[in-house]
Amino acid sequence: MPDQSGTPQSVAASAERLPPAIRELHRAVLRGFRDSGQVHRDDLNPTAAALGVDLDDALHQLASADLVHGCRVRRQARIRPKATAPAFSASAAGCASAALMRVM
Repeated sequence: MPDQSGTPQSVAASAERLPPAIRELHRAVLRGFRDSGQVHRDDLNPTAAALGVDLDDALHQLASADLVHGCRVRRQARIRPKATAPAFSASAAGCASAALMRVM
């Protein structure tokens, strides 16, 4: 997400501005993408409930911070870390893994 000067912020800097529970949900997205190459919205419901956050609101906050984006594939909502390519690849998993290391 750009700052007021228009300079893009790092993943860690963008995540740091979010409430702790939303940051943890972001980590769950990154872990899921790292481990399987995709994260379905429904897969995040248990994590959101355990963190005490509304999933729709949390995903909106993550998207507003330019950390994730969503898409629909065969009627399933998928969530992807913003820096990854639309199709899964080893390099995309590496990006998610590197981002996870930066925000932990």
